[in-house]
Amino acid sequence: MGCFVRPTLPLAALLLLGGCSLFRASTAPVPETPEQRLCRQEASRSPAVLELNRERNAMNQINDLRLDRERDQRFARAFQDCMRARGFGPPGGVEPLIPR
Repeated sequence: MGCFVRPTLPLAALLLLGGCSLFRASTAPVPETPEQRLCRQEASRSPAVLELNRERNAMNQINDLRLDRERDQRFARAFQDCMRARGFGPPGGVEPLIPR
């Protein structure tokens, strides 16, 4: 019986500590500025984003998932370009890695 207590004690402690993160206070979302709202609308209507709809095939789920990822990348690029054109740089200064 003593051999079962030792391995389960650290595991129980880890589960207890992991459960503490479930009850932390949520942070309020940062309100969107008018420039961000305008750039989101502009990015969603950009030709690079809209041209992916011609390649979409609802019967091919793998292609659909690939196009969703590519749409997100093109949307982010168009959004950043719009913000830069308005004089607002991206936060941080390091661009995210694009998975290949």
